[in-house]
Order: sequence, then C-alpha cells, then structure tokens
Amino acid sequence: IDYAYPVTVLPKGQGRHGKISVSPEDKLLVIGDSIMAMWDNIRKDLSFFHSITNLAVGGTTSVQWVEKIKTIDVSLFQYVLINLGGNDMRTLGLPKEQIKENIANIFQHIHDRNPDAVIFLFTQTTSPGNYYTFHGATLDLIQEYRNLAQKMPYVRLVDVSTAFIDEEGFVDTSKFRPNDSLHPSAEGYLSYAASLKRYIV
Repeated sequence: IDYAYPVTVLPKGQGRHGKISVSPEDKLLVIGDSIMAMWDNIRKDLSFFHSITNLAVGGTTSVQWVEKIKTIDVSLFQYVLINLGGNDMRTLGLPKEQIKENIANIFQHIHDRNPDAVIFLFTQTTSPGNYYTFHGATLDLIQEYRNLAQKMPYVRLVDVSTAFIDEEGFVDTSKFRPNDSLHPSAEGYLSYAASLKRYIV
C-alpha cells in the first residue's frame, strides 16, 4: 500500500508560553493511550527529566481519564505529559468540543491539586492508518487544543503534527511502525522527544 499522501497541516505554533528550566529532581507523569504506553524508550528519549512515571493505558479515552486522573496523586509531579484524543475520535466518535471539554477537566483537576505543575499536551498526528477518515478531524482537534492551551498559562501545547510530515508535505511513513501504520516507530518517538525538547532550556 502506498501511503504517500499529501497532507494539509496547520501553521506551526507553540502557543504564547516560553521555555522552562527542568531541575535534576523534577518528576514527569505521563498519561494517555497506547501512543504513550508503547513508548518503550521514553526514559532514554526524555532523559532531560530525572524521573518518569508512565501510567498511559492502551485503548483509553479522555472520557476514562477524567475519572482515572482522580486516582493519581498528581502533587508528586512537577510536570505532566498528556496525549489523548485519538481513541475519542476513532472509537467513540466524539465531537471535538466534547474531547476539548474532557481535556480541560483533566487540566483543571491537576491544577487544583498541584498549581505549580506544568502540563504538556501533545497534539494528534496524521498517520497512514487514519489518513482518509480522520485527517480533517485531526486538524480540527489540534485547533481546539491550541485554543484551550492559550487560555491556560500552565499548559504547553506541543505540536508534534508537523514532525510526521516530510519535506514534500507527505506523511513520513518511516516514523510509524511498518506493520501498524498508527503507532510511532522508534524514529517517530524521537520526533516526539525533539518536539518536547524545544520547550526545555
């Protein structure tokens, strides 16, 4: 199958927030679905964090994480990395407004219990496996995430969508697992890490 699709992407932008300095003792909490759960080399790729706790669970949605986040002591972490929304679109068929509301509720819960925590929100990517059905919805959701992050000074929107597009504007299939076409390859996860590193001094 030829996955050389021309891709429409939104303009690059990291929101209105600047870079941050990570201290050696700072801890990162990771939550989300299988995209995060399958990041095997996360501790190596994100070595600029002293400690990483990855509690992502494959197949989960923002609907579930609105409740699951309440079972985690978020006060223990200086940073929280979130990647959610893909299963909401593909499995539940939720509208982007509902997904944004769920994400906002998760943000608020974390902030209420840990006002000093910085939250990184990864955008969705256009993958070979969902190009035809979800490309437009992915772009719409990214814009909703941007609008949300602009309103919350403790949230950094990490736009990873453009990192998976090659120089000619096509989906870069080398950044996805060859027998999967949905989850990132090791190279794809390095692109995730590089996108996040742009926020770190």
